[in-house]
Order: sequence, then C-alpha cells, then structure tokens
Amino acid sequence: LCYNLTPPSITKDNLLSLVNVFAQKIFGESFQFRLIAENNVDFSCLNADELLNIYRIVQEALQNIKNHAGAKEVTVFFKRNRLAAEPVEPARQKAALSKAISARAMTAKNSRSHLKIIISDDGCGMDEELVKEINSAIFEKSKESHFGVRNICERAKLLNGKVTFSSAPDFGTHITVEV
Repeated sequence: LCYNLTPPSITKDNLLSLVNVFAQKIFGESFQFRLIAENNVDFSCLNADELLNIYRIVQEALQNIKNHAGAKEVTVFFKRNRLAAEPVEPARQKAALSKAISARAMTAKNSRSHLKIIISDDGCGMDEELVKEINSAIFEKSKESHFGVRNICERAKLLNGKVTFSSAPDFGTHITVEV
C-alpha cells in the first residue's frame, strides 16, 4: 500500500525500469510479462507530472489485469505515435502526402501527441457493452464504479490524450493510450 501511494521518483531514464519492477512485484515469477519500448521512444519532452501520470496509467491497468482478467501473459508496449513522426522521406513523399497532411492537422490539434502505450493481456476479456460504454465515456454515468478505468481515462485527459479499450469475452483486453 505504501509503495502504491508514495510515487517513486520517476525520470525519463527510469520510467521503464519502474514499470518492470512494479509488474514483477504484482505478478511474480510465474507470470509472463513483456515490456517493450521502441528505440525511438523519447520521454525527454515529458515533465515529472506527465511521467507520473503515464506510470500511474500503466500501474492501474496492470492492477486491473491482476485483479480481474485471470491473464497469464501481459505485454506493455511503448511506441512512438506515428502521427507525430518526422516528415516523410522525399522518396515516399508523393504516396504519403495526403496522410502527412492529415497527420499534421491532427498533430497540430495536439502537438504533444507523440507516445502510444499499448497494454495487452490474454485474460477473460470484458463485456462488449462495457467496452462500448467506456470508449464513449457513458460509463461515467453508469451505476457501476469502474474506478480503475476512470483513473486511466482521467489521467489520459490530464495528458491531453485519449484511451481506447478493445476486448471481447475470452479474447483478452487491449488498452491503447495516446499522449
């Protein structure tokens, strides 16, 4: 409880190792946990509060998986959001021009959008109606609490990001966070 309440000192250099330590602590040795980060993922433009919110999003997702999914495998994948990627190389420029214009327009709306976090498990999945409610934010008005999901969504909003859940019974759950 103390570990969960007292945030570790999170920096751009130790975020991934802290996520790994937390996962090992809650899942143990018999659980298959994979933490993957693309080489070009850059945490240096994030301040301490943003890094803490990212850590807490992953922490909450992992805790929900442990408590509700019955999963045997979990993957947390940090990747560069392609909407914020560098300009297209000249050789591919014509083919990608319409995509680049669209991506630039979307990036202009959220110039900080550069990181995608995908958290996947092989657990029991979630009810399709609940997933629809979560993705449309209707769950905020439902009688059920879903505090963990609310926490994830609220922290993503603090980061000017968005969260998408995809799941089906017996097919696991995938949470995509774009910030």
